Amino acid sequence: MIHTCEYCEKTFSYKSILRIHMRTHTGEKPFSCKYCEKTFSKKYNLKTHIRTHTGEKPEKEHIKSHERTHTGKRPFVCEYCAKSFSLKSNLIRHTCTYTGEPMGVISKRNLWISKTFSDKSSLKCHIRTHTGEKPFTCGYCSKTFRQKGYMKIHKRIHTGEKPFVCECCQKTFSDKSNLRTHKRIHT
Repeated sequence: MIHTCEYCEKTFSYKSILRIHMRTHTGEKPFSCKYCEKTFSKKYNLKTHIRTHTGEKPEKEHIKSHERTHTGKRPFVCEYCAKSFSLKSNLIRHTCTYTGEPMGVISKRNLWISKTFSDKSSLKCHIRTHTGEKPFTCGYCSKTFRQKGYMKIHKRIHTGEKPFVCECCQKTFSDKSNLRTHKRIHT
């Protein structure tokens, strides 16, 4: 169900989030500091403020997320559209628009991606590790692969190609890792 703000017509998936949003229009600040007269519209802001009285340090994760407001880093990437977010909670909320699941369900399941990628193709390739998609098929035996490079290496089994040569003994190998393992016999 969609909940609409009567002041600005912004929509929300949850009534509770709409209630919090409404405070920006009404000026309501239901959370008050027990040390001073200050009041807040959000519980989180009160908790942060109370630390100025207690001297308590913020949790490491809060510091990291705060630093991202300055650095512009957005390490949480949507598996559906590649949009990135600085906060995991924003990714979870965004993901609901694709899955139709309530936020609680999504936040309890493992959100795969919490790393950044230099380009969309790298992200797409990474997502395949989670979806199991294997779009590349060997023309010789029909085996499928997540990455074109993996298929290329596999095809060498059929072609007999061995492009990697040991400089010490001239033995050839179909892939670089086998050459690296072999080189150990010479040391």
